[in-house]
This record gives sequence, C-alpha cells and structure tokens, in this order.
Amino acid sequence: MTPRDLLNTSSRLLTPPQRLLKPSSPPHFRVLSPKVSFTRKCHTYICVNNVSSTVSGRSVAEERQMSNHLQPVSEQHGQRRRQSSISLTGFFAISPPPPSDPSTIEADGGKWIRLPSDGRLVEYFVHGSTKTDAAILVDCPGGGCTGALVAKLPGVAEWCEAHNVKIISPSYPGFGHSEVRPGWTIGEWPKSDLEPILEQEGVADSFMVTGTSFGTPHAQAVAVYFGERVKVLGLRVPYVGRHVSEDVGLPLGQANMRYESKSCNTNLIGHVIGKAFMSTVSDPASFFDEPSGASRALISCLQPKALEQIKKLNNEHEDAMQCIKKDMNRGVVVSGQGWLYMCATDTLLDHKFDVRDIKKNKTNIPVIVWYAEDDEDCPPSHGVWLVEEFGGKSRLFSGLGHVGAAFVDHVKFLDEVRMAA
Repeated sequence: MTPRDLLNTSSRLLTPPQRLLKPSSPPHFRVLSPKVSFTRKCHTYICVNNVSSTVSGRSVAEERQMSNHLQPVSEQHGQRRRQSSISLTGFFAISPPPPSDPSTIEADGGKWIRLPSDGRLVEYFVHGSTKTDAAILVDCPGGGCTGALVAKLPGVAEWCEAHNVKIISPSYPGFGHSEVRPGWTIGEWPKSDLEPILEQEGVADSFMVTGTSFGTPHAQAVAVYFGERVKVLGLRVPYVGRHVSEDVGLPLGQANMRYESKSCNTNLIGHVIGKAFMSTVSDPASFFDEPSGASRALISCLQPKALEQIKKLNNEHEDAMQCIKKDMNRGVVVSGQGWLYMCATDTLLDHKFDVRDIKKNKTNIPVIVWYAEDDEDCPPSHGVWLVEEFGGKSRLFSGLGHVGAAFVDHVKFLDEVRMAA
C-alpha cells in the first residue's frame, strides 16, 4: 500500500464509536450526565456519547471517585486553555500535546502571547531593526516551518538592518511551541492569531506582508482582513483555496489528503491515518537529506522530481538548506500535530475566504508573485492566475522545483517587495 493509498482510506468512515460500544455490552458501562464531557487518555478513561468504559482495571467505585476529580474539557491545563474548535473526546481522540512553556520560547529568541479568543499560547519572532520608525513586514512561513526561519536565511538579517525593516513572523498552531488548534481555518487566522500579536507589538499602522507556500494563503487572508493597512503583498510558490480554484477552473492547490481534523478524532481509520502521518513527519529534515522508508515513498508519491531537485539544492545552496532543515525539526519539537491538522482538508484546502476580495478592499495593492514552472507542490497555474488577476510582478523559476523557488534569492524578493510598497 502506498502512502497515497493509506491517506485515501481516511475518507471511508467507520461505524460511529457509539455503535461499537453499545450500552448492552458487558456491565462495566455506566451512564454519565449528558452535560459532562471529560478528556483523558483513552487507555485510562473513555467517554463516548455519554457512555464511559473502565479499562484501567479499577473498580467502578474507584472510577466514580476519580471522576469527581476529572476536569471538564474547558478546564484542561488549568483555566488557561479553552476548548478547541474540535472536541478531543471519545475513544479515537488523539490526545493533545502538553502545554507549552513560555520560557522555552524566550530561550529560542522568540516572543509569545496567550490569545484572548481561546487561551492558546502562540509563539512569534521579531527580527531585524529595533528602531521605532522601522517599516513592518509580516512574514507568513511555509508549511512545517516556524517564525524563527526567515531571518536565518542568508543575508536576510543584514537586509533588515540595512533598510530599517522589522519582520514579525508567527508560528502556526502546532508548530514550534505554538499550541495546537484542531480545525483552524486560514481565513480566521489573521483575526485570531495575527491581530493580537500586532497589537502586542504596537503595530497600528500599515505594513508589508509576505508568504511562502502554505504561508501564501495566510498572506492573502491578511490582505483581505486588514485591507488598506497592507501596503504590498509578496507571494512565493503560491496557491489559492479550493473554492476559488474550482470557481476559476484551476487544479487544487494542494493534494487532497482526504481526511479532516474531525475524522482524526472520531473514527478508527482517521485515528490510524493521523497516527501514521505524524510518524512519517516526526523527522521532517530528513525530507531534505536522504529520505528513506515511508518518508521517501511519500515524497516520491506526491512529488516524483523532488528528490533530484533537493539533491541539487543541497549541493548549491547548502547554508540555506541547513537553516530550513533545522527549523523544520524545530517545528515538531513538541509534537507532529501541527502537520496533522495543517494537512487536513478543512485547513489545507478550505480556507473560508476569497482572495478576490482583496480588490474590494483596495484595488491598487501591489502584488509580487514568484513561482516555479516545475513546481509539483503548488501548481504553477496558481501563480499565473494570481499575476493575471492582480496585475502583479512576477519571476518564474525553472529547475529548482517547489523548494528552490521558495527561498533562492530571498533578499532580492524582499527588496522587490519593499520597493513596491
């Protein structure tokens, strides 16, 4: 079975858990109050559709006594984490990773904020100029990367100082030390995650925004949400969401992984796919080295030419590739759940905004689009369409594939963005 076959099976839903665990089963089942929902690891205490199963070997009386001390979902990790958009309860629920430690973020040179909307802790990085009059650039990193990466790319830190630019780059839910949020959508990210960060950093005026790969729909969403505050939109190896691509006759911008955030936590196939997928991405840097086993099979399945292109990039752009590898491993330092929920269709493809709405907010926003004609990840037709739709400036890469077109000459890209602002 290929990785693609494995992933495709996630769309076939099994019988719901409550049919597998009938109240008529052995007498260790008992009914709970319908308003109570507990969350614990499924090997210790299970709550499925208000029916609980004691599987730890404790007596019913012991379990009843323990249940008095269990916390409701909304109180997990103390009072500081509210219930996520996907209920992580049930027999097949994937346990969330432990809460992040802000001191670890600070030790990495980052900053953090606890969001008022749902109590999540989000890390972000501020790079470049420390002057009060510095131009602000919001960087939306590529998939699997964190906000720490951009300033580590060759020449970027020096470029920021030379041109008095401050870069603010958040890490997406589940990556680095940003706490996971199953079921998050890109269209709501500017309001839920980015806006509180900008307020904390005192950014009240206009700013530039750039995005790479998975970060490009985030950058588009930022332009839609903030409107005229966005001075320029820079996109590298971009794609647009499923609604727009289907409406204008483009192929899907990303592979349809055929599972949703909810299915990972509510049925057996989704749970197995989720666990297998997280195992595959446990060492993402190996994708850019000499991948083997499941990692190599996954890359060969999704991007047949990528292995040869990566070998070329490692030889010709060793410094940048080392930075990317290190940061991608930092992305899974807590868990692989960032990858799991990023690749779910309700996040990866269904963005819940329309990039064409940028025109409704500001018709003359400059758009810079760099893309690759041999991109096997984000179809080049999406780059072509964005250039035509917004009359943007473009650069076409060839021979470097998706990864090369995502970072080669990044200082020149940033300079083009700055001059267009």
